[in-house]
Amino acid sequence: MYKIRKAKKDNCLEIDLKLRKLLSERKLKQAENLARKNVKEFNDPESFYGLALTLATVGFLKNINSKKKKAQQYYRKIISKFPGTMHAYLSQARIKEESYKLKEALPFYKKAFKKYPTTLNAIHIANIYKQLNKAPLAKKYYSIAEKIKKTNLIILNN
Repeated sequence: MYKIRKAKKDNCLEIDLKLRKLLSERKLKQAENLARKNVKEFNDPESFYGLALTLATVGFLKNINSKKKKAQQYYRKIISKFPGTMHAYLSQARIKEESYKLKEALPFYKKAFKKYPTTLNAIHIANIYKQLNKAPLAKKYYSIAEKIKKTNLIILNN
C-alpha cells in the first residue's frame, strides 16, 4: 500500500534543469561545460551525478569510450563520497545497467525510489521491468510515475 504526502519543494528532484534542457537539445559540449562548472561550484551529489550522467550521455551518443569511462569514475566517486544518498544508489544502478546487468540494477533503482520517490526514479524502475519482459510490474511503476507527475505528490511505501 502507498501513502501520499505533499512534495517538499526544497528536496533534490533530478539533475539541473538547464543541464537537462541542453542534453535534450543535443548541445553536448555546452552541457558538459555546465556540468563541470556545477561540480566546481557545488560539492554535492546532485552536481556530481549531473556530470556523470552528462559524460555518459555524451559517450553513448557519440560513442566515445573515454567519456563512458570518465562517467563510470564519477559514478564511483559519488558512491564513495556520498554513500547512502539517492545519487549513490542511482550511480550504482547506472553502472549495472550500462554493463547490461539489469537484474542487478533494479535493487539500486528501488533504493533510490524509496529514498526519494520521484517521477524519474519510478520511470527507471518501470524501464528495467519493461526490458526484463515484466509488463505488469512496468505498468505499475509507469502509473506511479504518472500519478506523481500529475499530483506533484510523493508516494511512500508503507
